[in-house]
Amino acid sequence: MPMVEHTFVRRWNGAPIDLLERLRLSLETAGFRLTTPSYWALHGERGSAVAMSKRSLPLAVDAAVVQAPDGAVTGHVRLTDRMPVPLASNAVERGFRDRFAEIEREVDVALGYIQPVTPAAVVPTGEPSGATMQPASAPASEATASRRGLDKAGAALERLTSKTQEKASAAIGRGSGEPWQKVQSVTFWCPPDQAIADAERIQVYAAVAAMVRSQPDSLPENLTGELTAFVEGLRTVLNSAAEADMRAVRYDLEAPQRPIVDFLEQQAAMREQLPVRTLHRCRDCGQQKVSNPDYKRLKERNRKMQALTGAVGLTLRGGSASPFVLVGALFRLKKLDPDYVCGRCQGMDCEESIATFCPNCGSLRPEAVLRRCSECDHDLRSDIAPGEVWHSVGSL
Repeated sequence: MPMVEHTFVRRWNGAPIDLLERLRLSLETAGFRLTTPSYWALHGERGSAVAMSKRSLPLAVDAAVVQAPDGAVTGHVRLTDRMPVPLASNAVERGFRDRFAEIEREVDVALGYIQPVTPAAVVPTGEPSGATMQPASAPASEATASRRGLDKAGAALERLTSKTQEKASAAIGRGSGEPWQKVQSVTFWCPPDQAIADAERIQVYAAVAAMVRSQPDSLPENLTGELTAFVEGLRTVLNSAAEADMRAVRYDLEAPQRPIVDFLEQQAAMREQLPVRTLHRCRDCGQQKVSNPDYKRLKERNRKMQALTGAVGLTLRGGSASPFVLVGALFRLKKLDPDYVCGRCQGMDCEESIATFCPNCGSLRPEAVLRRCSECDHDLRSDIAPGEVWHSVGSL
């Protein structure tokens, strides 16, 4: 659970995809390694708890673009610390808040403010050219009650128990996420046929579209624009359905949009049967490294389970434990090593993308759109079984 948090919201006078792209570029410039949990959201991390200099503080960011039914577009940014233990002093907290303010100013510049704005009560003196100021919500950590009473064994034990429950809940399942994730199915209606996709399939479609967006040269510019417009329309439909608490929704398509569904279904089918790997490219020297996200999650889960087992065993033994020992148990829940270290230059900043392997020759395939292997000319599209995506209404 973060100790320091800072959020801000900006209104945008333009297309949602343009706002998301500017947020992505500004956050990458600030040193965040970004991933795309959905087509309309970003998550990133930067820094290390080992270095702990001002420019390398361990931070996390979550950004999302929301379009209201009336067409208003807003960007929501949430910055938090990634400290493995409670903050040691107010000075450390101020360091985080100062860095948050710098990042907010950098984002404002990227969004087109004539004069960068500072957080809290500072009012911009110029009219923004692209984005408009919206009051940010109060930081959740203004009352840092989590640090209160760490000098008492009871308070430390309470924190340890809370942390244990939090980790257990996270292991059981994820939260509901964005409101539109409540939608269970989407019917793509293109008279006289329709195609039905469940929520999991829609997530895969969004992931494919996000990969194409991250590699603009993977499709011709006109096709990329059509795909972007399709996904933007889908997002509007999903958001409207979520606000009406609907579990199923229909997305009306024009005939030229039908091939987009076929394309997304084809790419999703190929991705489903191929291994998933994360490709890390060092920003300092360009060295590439491949990692298995499943192995990483398994290794991290085992490490946390070992730490939690030791912590719970400590609380169940007879006698009393000092606050220092209890906080030390919390300390073991998170690693201090950086998430990424380049094996060539030991750089700790990288660009991440999704990759897979050719099933014929085993070569790495980092492209967003899978077609033919450039090494052996194997057509990856031939490996998927033909399926009926569209059905006439009378045949259902």
